[in-house]
Amino acid sequence: MKTAIQLIALAGSVPAALAQPFVHNIGEPTQSRELCNDLTILSGDEIASVGSISFDTANLTIDGYVLVADPDGDALVSWIVEDPDAQRHPLIAAREDPDDKQLIVLEDAVLSPSPIDTDLILFKIDPFTGVLGYQIRYDDAANGRNLGMELDGQTGLVAASVYSTAGDTQPTLLRFRNASGMPVFHFRYATLDFPAFNARFFDVAVDPDSGDIFAVGSVLLDVPTFTPESELLVARFTAAGIPIWFNAYEIRVENNDDAGPTEGASIEFTAAGLVAVTARVGDPNFGPLSAHLVLDPLAGAPTAAAALANPQAAIDPATSSLELRPDGTMLVSGTLSDVTGRPFPAMWTFDAGTAAFNWAWVPDVEDGAGHSAIPQGPRGPLLGGIVFPPLGPIGGLRDVLLARTPPSGDGLCPKTPDLRELDVNLARLSFPVIPIEMPDPSQAGLAATPGDPVRRFVCRLCPADLAPPFGVLNFFDIAAYIALYNAMDPAADLAPPFGVWNFFDIAEYIAQYNAGCP
Repeated sequence: MKTAIQLIALAGSVPAALAQPFVHNIGEPTQSRELCNDLTILSGDEIASVGSISFDTANLTIDGYVLVADPDGDALVSWIVEDPDAQRHPLIAAREDPDDKQLIVLEDAVLSPSPIDTDLILFKIDPFTGVLGYQIRYDDAANGRNLGMELDGQTGLVAASVYSTAGDTQPTLLRFRNASGMPVFHFRYATLDFPAFNARFFDVAVDPDSGDIFAVGSVLLDVPTFTPESELLVARFTAAGIPIWFNAYEIRVENNDDAGPTEGASIEFTAAGLVAVTARVGDPNFGPLSAHLVLDPLAGAPTAAAALANPQAAIDPATSSLELRPDGTMLVSGTLSDVTGRPFPAMWTFDAGTAAFNWAWVPDVEDGAGHSAIPQGPRGPLLGGIVFPPLGPIGGLRDVLLARTPPSGDGLCPKTPDLRELDVNLARLSFPVIPIEMPDPSQAGLAATPGDPVRRFVCRLCPADLAPPFGVLNFFDIAAYIALYNAMDPAADLAPPFGVWNFFDIAEYIAQYNAGCP
């Protein structure tokens, strides 16, 4: 029987916010490698980041983390997610439940990397106290990487893929209730009168007007009269998960060889009700490109397309993002390479009607990659990803990047990047599929498991500062510690022997209090 996720505190401190762009290493002084997979904005304007962290330089064991920062990027609270059943369990996506303001997180638990065997896990957590609301584990032998989560009113959607016993890969959609994590439906989609194929979903979006669901991914076609090729896959469903159309699109760059999508694609709606897609494609002549597409949602007909190479622009395989900005443009996270091939985290925008490139921004940081970008109103868009600092306590190991474009606009790309002509053929193949429903949670492999006790760790620079006003030590902080101590809260267990609350914990808090705040 599999045990529950354990949430424990992330050891270490977080440096103070730097001038924009700001970069945070969530693991110092412990040697670790960190990766930000997704960003979201909480109702209080705080920044929530989820990703993965590894404490061994070989990167053999990967834990998930949750980091909450204030609007200026100064870290407030961080957590580590440890799953005793999994060797690797990065957190892929996170969204705030609009009803109770809790954070719903999607986890990809890799039980065995060879052969691949993973679990999809949903859990809800209070981002400030670490209290675990629920945990739902989706068990299924040899799931593919679980990608794409979107909240839609009272429910959420997850796009994923599952390897079948026949050896092919079937795309799957899971709709769940935000309040409980339990399924509304779980469908896998198999073709009718069509040879076995490998199809995957990478991301999901919901039409705000009709409630229909759109998913983007890739499909490997191997049928008579066609050379086996990877094609872009876009599908439309009713709100109940019933397929309306499944289209495979052929992408060609400057009328050259077919450019197949690799493991990276995101989908979002434009202000005009069109469907926007960004995908990483691999062209045999031009290398990796960022393809921007705009589709008519009725039948999926392409209305605009463009490719970006600056000189190479690539969406990270697992955690790309595409968001609608207030001005109507589409915001993309990714990685730009310079003429020497060095990668840098970046974000850029393209026109939602023409797919034409607008602007790009590369923060003045070390080599790295951009994984998630989100608009944040008047504060400007945020970029999350990784950097590889050459110096410091963990020099050479990857750090979490949080960056925002300067308010003045300094740093925006002053030149037009290298744009390529992109041809997208309308639905090279449109094939019928049937949904295979597993309504019973046990049939769907869904089982609720209780959460283990949570150790809270407030990773402010001033560890004794437990109560507002933050930045000032006074009686309120002492009272807050006494309350934690009397409740035998793990946050008050400051000294060995851990698990025991005694004089040594009190003495340690007094020492922290007397040390004052920076």
